[in-house]
Formats: sequence, C-alpha cells, structure tokens
Amino acid sequence: MRNLTIVLAAGIALSGCAYSRMPELGQYQAEYVSASSAELVEGVVFTRPGKADDLPECIAATVSNQGETLSDSSGSFVGAYTGNYYNVQRSTNTAGGSVIEYASPDGRSVVASGLTRYNANALVARSVRFKLSVKQGESGRIYRYGNLGQAQLNTGSVANNGYNPIGAWAGANPNLALDSLSRLTDNIERCLSR
Repeated sequence: MRNLTIVLAAGIALSGCAYSRMPELGQYQAEYVSASSAELVEGVVFTRPGKADDLPECIAATVSNQGETLSDSSGSFVGAYTGNYYNVQRSTNTAGGSVIEYASPDGRSVVASGLTRYNANALVARSVRFKLSVKQGESGRIYRYGNLGQAQLNTGSVANNGYNPIGAWAGANPNLALDSLSRLTDNIERCLSR
C-alpha cells in the first residue's frame, strides 16, 4: 500500500510538469503533434466562401518571404579589469525566397512559402514561418498553413536559436501566432474581393 501511494504521488507530481493546450486554441481548426510532455501546433486550416479567379496573383501580392534578421546580445560581458559593460550585438539573416512554389494551370491550387509577424507584448516581436497550400473548391477556398515555426526577432541577452516549432501552451503564444495567420488570410481575401 505504501509503494502504491508513493507511485501515485510521483505520477501526480510528474503530470504537473506537462504543458497543457491553451484553451483559446479551441477556436481554430488546428493540427497538433505530441512532443515529450507537450503538444506542438503543426498546422492550421481556414476556410473562406466564394469563388476567386486570381488566387496566385493575390497570394504573390500579399504574402512576404523576404527573410528576417534575428538578433541577440548574448556575447555581451562586463570587463574583468575595467568593470565596463561591453554590448556585443549578434545578428543572423534568415534566407527568404520565392513566395509561389506551385500554381496549377487553372489557378485553383497554389502552394506558397512565407513569413508574418506578431507582437507578444510591447517588447517581444516574433516571426512566424509557414508553408501555405490554398485550394479553390466549388463553394470556397481552403487555406492550410503547415510547417509552422516561430522565432523571436531579438532575444536580448539569451542566445537567439532561430525558428522553433510553436508550442500549444500559453507561454508560447500559439493563439497570437494563429491570429497572425488568420489576419494574413483575411488580407488575401481582401485582395481577391477587389
């Protein structure tokens, strides 16, 4: 009986270490993948009604894939003899590329790569990287954002390790990342409605 109590107490303690899915993510048609004690947002799908004739043009005009500059000051230090603070800035440019990777001859199916941004708070800005697949059906369009990753633009004194999967827990701000993709979808839709 004593061993069972110890095992149950350990199980309860360990379950408290797991990251839980942020409740706000319930409003999205998101896809998740498990990673050790947490979930990651693997993709998200948005649907919009109606027909569109210029899908490739509007995606090319709206989506950006110019790359990002990610920076930190993790090499900064206080001189041992002088006592002066030496601010060593480090930055890395991520590669951009073409937005449109594939467009069907009839323009009803497009695959694109891109980036968008959001502010987690007044001091933290993040970039969201994605691969977008859009298909025009009989009654509407399906936007699927996959291969999601996010990076903080400037991490301050912590080393900036670039793009990482988007965690589904509150501290990773997955709701803000998905909001930025929803806004991008709305911008594409505004172009299509002109």
